[in-house]
Amino acid sequence: MDKVDLPTGTPSEPENASQPEAISSSIRSMASQSQELLSQPPDELTQFERMLWYQERRIESSLWVQCDSCNKWRHIMPNVYERHQLPDKWFCKLHPEISSCSVPEEEIPLQVEADLIHSEYSVGSIVIARFGDWPWWPAMVDDDPDTEQFYWIDGLSDIPSHYNVTFFDDNVTRAWISAKCILPFARNKAKVRNCKEKLLKRRLNRSLQQAEECEALDFPMRLKKFSFVSRYNGPIKEPRNFTEEEIDKYNAKLKKKLNVSY
Repeated sequence: MDKVDLPTGTPSEPENASQPEAISSSIRSMASQSQELLSQPPDELTQFERMLWYQERRIESSLWVQCDSCNKWRHIMPNVYERHQLPDKWFCKLHPEISSCSVPEEEIPLQVEADLIHSEYSVGSIVIARFGDWPWWPAMVDDDPDTEQFYWIDGLSDIPSHYNVTFFDDNVTRAWISAKCILPFARNKAKVRNCKEKLLKRRLNRSLQQAEECEALDFPMRLKKFSFVSRYNGPIKEPRNFTEEEIDKYNAKLKKKLNVSY
């Protein structure tokens, strides 16, 4: 797919509007960022305070999963924030309050359904990410202060093509990474440990230690200790507003490059 320059004006945004590979597991989770839970924060908050406000509501967001037997969607219990916490095959009998596929499917509220996405990760997910020519590096999926989002959808799918991650490192950095260059941390640590670049070995080991420390925490504590806004000492600036002319120019460019209409 051709390169698409997104209308953000910052180098940290995703550079390609590319589709990720299909979800490998039969389980399909949907991370709900409902309008009710993620409504706009109060106007008087600073951008730093806005990001903390969003963090609290990310944790309150819901996870819906589809039963591999009856195909009904079920609302998952608290303390489960991402599909990687669930088995590859998930059935209604595994739900603590729903023991049978005979139980009617819960109606998904319209304000939730409108904003459901097929997401492999959520804010606080620990991953390894590959950025450019750098080796696989431990990171955490995190909100981008410039967009107030943690995933990017190219407009043609409900599957995120990019995620914003904050890297575990001596100095805090973040980047938008293609979903194809992100893997769950727990079962892919070896890719980091097997790095052959001697100059990076010591630094990577320190990053691994940070990631493993974060892995032992629940999701709220992960964000409080390791999120970008918690670790960054500089100012968190407000996102830049784009003019209608800039948006129209970008949309025209997008239509031409992707050969789509919307």
